[in-house]
Amino acid sequence: MEAICLHRALFDCPLHPMLLERYAQAMQHVLLQVDAQQNLTVQKIGRLQLDAEAIELALRRPVPHLLTRKLHALAILAESTEGYHVYFANRATTRFAAFAALAHAVLRTVWKKLLGRFLVWRHDLV
Repeated sequence: MEAICLHRALFDCPLHPMLLERYAQAMQHVLLQVDAQQNLTVQKIGRLQLDAEAIELALRRPVPHLLTRKLHALAILAESTEGYHVYFANRATTRFAAFAALAHAVLRTVWKKLLGRFLVWRHDLV
């Protein structure tokens, strides 16, 4: 359930079974260093199906939160999985399209940061 929720936050496609298997294996290593409060936050995000990307942005600290580590692991695994290359390559063929994509990304990031701060406050996430 957690992998599905985190995948939905990062990618707009069905979850590839190979990615799910690799994520489960990777979590055996990530979970060796788990803060109990942070683990509860990740579980609550999955249970309530909150916007994990927005919350991760709001919880971003110099020492990575468990949610950040899990999203990074999922992204790294997806990068080497068939069908996910479109999420990691710039498909804009013109300079205007590239700048438009950049402007969209900036506005989306501001929105996600505000939404994340609200969700952290509203659901008392740590």
